[in-house]
Amino acid sequence: MKTGKDNYVMGIASSPQKEADMIAKELISKQLAACVQIIGPVTSFYHWEGKMQKDSEVLLFIKTKEKLIKEIENMFKEKHPYEIPELIFFSFSKALSSYLKWIDKSVKQIG
Repeated sequence: MKTGKDNYVMGIASSPQKEADMIAKELISKQLAACVQIIGPVTSFYHWEGKMQKDSEVLLFIKTKEKLIKEIENMFKEKHPYEIPELIFFSFSKALSSYLKWIDKSVKQIG
């Protein structure tokens, strides 16, 4: 298992469809992610500004490496339409070795 900034991660984010497509294209074109899957629509219930909200959104599954999280976070702050976007990362180490090698080749190399 790799450790530190070389860890593999999957990000999960929610977004309106239009913005999700734009975000996915930018993540791939800038080599911040190897793959972004958009799934949905899903119905989200949440509290915002003291009221219960209900929205139709899509989910983005972002396969990348831990060392790129900060750049992804910065891009989300700039491009995502929500004041506080959902962006959660989970580390993983178990996957087909060929899949992990593909992620390595697909994302930009830092340090």
